Amino acid sequence: MQKPARSRAILVLLLCAAVCGCARMEWSGLEVALLSLDCLIVIGFILCAANRLTLDAAGPLKGGRLGPFLCLAGLFTLILGAKLHLISAFGSDVPFWDQWNAEAPSYSQLLKGVLDPSSLVAPHNEHRLLFMRLLLFNLFDLNGQWDPLLEMAVDAVIHALILTCLCMVLWRLAGRKHLAEFCIALAFIGVRPFAWENTLEGWQSQLYFVLGFSIPAMLLLLGPRPFSFYWFLGVAASACAYFSQVGGLFVPAAAACLLLFGCLTEPRRWKGFIAAFIVLISLCALEYAWVPHVDYHEAIRARSFLDFFWKFGTFVSWPLQNWLFGPILWLPVMILAWRQISSRKVSGLFEQFLMALGIWTLFQAAAFAYARGNMASRYEDFMAMGSAANFAALLLLLRPLYEGVRRRAPIVLGTVAMVACVSLAAFYWDLPPDILNYYKLRGIEEKNTARYVITGDTSFLVDRPHLHIPHPNAQWLMAVLDDPLVRQILPASLRAPIFLNPAEGYGFAILSIPPELPTPPHRVVLGSWRADRGKARAVFVSLPVSSRFPWLVFDIAGGGPGTSMEPTPASGKPAVPVPVGEKNGGWRRVMVPAPEGSFTVRAEDDGESWLAFTWPRELAAGGYLVRRFPACGAVLMIEGLAGLLVGIAMSINEDLERKFDV
Repeated sequence: MQKPARSRAILVLLLCAAVCGCARMEWSGLEVALLSLDCLIVIGFILCAANRLTLDAAGPLKGGRLGPFLCLAGLFTLILGAKLHLISAFGSDVPFWDQWNAEAPSYSQLLKGVLDPSSLVAPHNEHRLLFMRLLLFNLFDLNGQWDPLLEMAVDAVIHALILTCLCMVLWRLAGRKHLAEFCIALAFIGVRPFAWENTLEGWQSQLYFVLGFSIPAMLLLLGPRPFSFYWFLGVAASACAYFSQVGGLFVPAAAACLLLFGCLTEPRRWKGFIAAFIVLISLCALEYAWVPHVDYHEAIRARSFLDFFWKFGTFVSWPLQNWLFGPILWLPVMILAWRQISSRKVSGLFEQFLMALGIWTLFQAAAFAYARGNMASRYEDFMAMGSAANFAALLLLLRPLYEGVRRRAPIVLGTVAMVACVSLAAFYWDLPPDILNYYKLRGIEEKNTARYVITGDTSFLVDRPHLHIPHPNAQWLMAVLDDPLVRQILPASLRAPIFLNPAEGYGFAILSIPPELPTPPHRVVLGSWRADRGKARAVFVSLPVSSRFPWLVFDIAGGGPGTSMEPTPASGKPAVPVPVGEKNGGWRRVMVPAPEGSFTVRAEDDGESWLAFTWPRELAAGGYLVRRFPACGAVLMIEGLAGLLVGIAMSINEDLERKFDV
């Protein structure tokens, strides 16, 4: 468990370099990238230590590696596909609420090279969102455009990785047993869109980061000897959790509770663990003292102990959300704790980790019940960790009975697992009704905000109904949108289009579209439709224009044989055809590469059909990829489900071979 001295020296040097880098008071994207690199290396040390710890606890691998690999890869792909499919169906690149407060001004400062490094840990409500800010700043720097859809896709990858790693941790700590069961349980947590707010808002990676740091932190604080190198990496991981979201302060609190519990179970442990207990409690106290106080949140806090108790019961009884079921759902973890007390012996790392994860979840539930009150969708990813801990504890408690049944009827259990996987895919389509209302409101927000950007008319933002603009304060929103630098980086749906002034042509005019075709009120539409024009030919050629980003987004209607549209480079290179050959009765969005340098847009209709298109909006390369990739979410779900089923089948086959070998 000892780390080489060279690794420690490298870690210390990196931390010193990060501190020296913070001495500069005005940062650009380069300094943010260097700090991010230092953080990634520290995270790498933490993950390697946690990986080694779980490998040591798992013991030698029995059987092949392909089955476990397919199970874990299938789990990751299934969760990622489900999230990307949800983003593709209901996602919007319109920034929402806090994003206008925190992201837009910071991006403007980053472009100017005057970002204050202290703003990386500046309070946002009760949180200090260092790691989320680093992620968002690096995504923006790489992409060049503010794009919440890109943030959502990256968040989906992060959450899928975290749940897959949690599955691997549980499997290893359980002695490389119950992998199929853990995969199915965590697939239900990751695929079902109960926490859809976290999936459909790009500003929610904070919740995934605190979860991702808390898991290795609890492992490293409970497994290694206190004050060893690995233990200090656990302290570092708990600090990273705190700088992800305020709930990270419960990591040292949960570990301290387990240390205290172990010392009460075995009093002789006091001498070796009391100092570690004091350090963890002190760390939790320091982090709590640094939590900012938010006055305007006083109104939503619990009004009395009875109010708190009632709401706490609602949180801990997730997913039933009825406090009467809370004690029943938490029985497995409570039985683990009682078994340790009655045996007068500290349990193994697996039991300790499950109890710590349960305590961590209870602390989170208490904090939400006191500070927020009602269960919101975004909190359910935290509460799901309690369900995962109790499910794993139940498997552990029933292991003798369960393994006996499994040896006698592996095929039956495999069939049950496959039915569960298929049911999982079916349950995915049972969407919460709030999602549909959310999607409708985001469309209204997009129209109102884009119309203000194009026209400057304040009536599109002022005195609008609640959630009809993407920020509660219209004056603040207008101030942000009026910043010239922010206008340059706005998402594709909100930014002002490229103005296509005609150089020559005839037959195309503003809003020349059929009366039954809905007019997008926040777009400038050119069309060739005429009720009385007969077979007249229509041509449009724009003056030369250019694009800041490598992709153009058009909304197209009409089309069919005899129509064409293409941006033509002034350099003489081949034109880029826009796919308008298939006639359609509604609007469809197409993305085409923007020619380098100046270009003209040419559209033509031979009179047999009609064509309508919007002025193009610019899109960065990352935005293009993320709009193309989520469309494959359903395919990824199917592939992930197939991989998971094959992995389970291989595991069952290995069980049968071992049975008959015996």
